[in-house]
Amino acid sequence: MLSLHELAALILLEAALDRGNLDLADIETLLAQELVTLEPLPCGREEPRLTSRGASMVASLTRVGRPRTDFH
Repeated sequence: MLSLHELAALILLEAALDRGNLDLADIETLLAQELVTLEPLPCGREEPRLTSRGASMVASLTRVGRPRTDFH
């Protein structure tokens, strides 16, 4: 189970916000859960990116509490 900090980090990664201030321990947990991967940058650094599993989790989290509009 993810902590609130790890969930927040996942949502920030999805929104491409504030990646430089993410806690390394949170990123390591997300890597271990296969929710993010490290993508190499041209400068030689690596940047965390959501996997399809991570994107699916964020979509589920952000859907909670929203009214459904797909009724027929």
